[in-house]
Amino acid sequence: MHIDLFKALALAVLGVALLPACNDDEPLENVLTVEIESPAKNAVISMSQEDHVHVHVNIQATLDLHNITMQIHPLDDHDNIIWKVDSHGDGNAPFTHEEDLSFADYAFQPDTDYVIEVEACGNHQCEGTNKLERANVFTI
Repeated sequence: MHIDLFKALALAVLGVALLPACNDDEPLENVLTVEIESPAKNAVISMSQEDHVHVHVNIQATLDLHNITMQIHPLDDHDNIIWKVDSHGDGNAPFTHEEDLSFADYAFQPDTDYVIEVEACGNHQCEGTNKLERANVFTI
């Protein structure tokens, strides 16, 4: 009985002694990742073979994900937004957006370079290291 009590006491003392070693005084960093799976960088989408542009975006934050903006526009005409989605993350839960954009419903033109831009924010101010932008250029 005394040996079991001694073991339990020794384990408790050791656990308390090691507890501060697990506590990191550095603040946690909110790391954002954005992956544009589709349309892929430099993809060529044929209007004669396809009837849509497939959009697939994955976003992750280690701590917090807030504002998300995704848009497509011609490469040389940022003001001519063909498709735009504004959304909001849910804490550090992964965010995925997948959608088929029909050529019939959107103003895509053949022989044109387009850009899909994604902006993800780790706070409501959407600035500094808590803002990440990614873009892929593709051709129709």
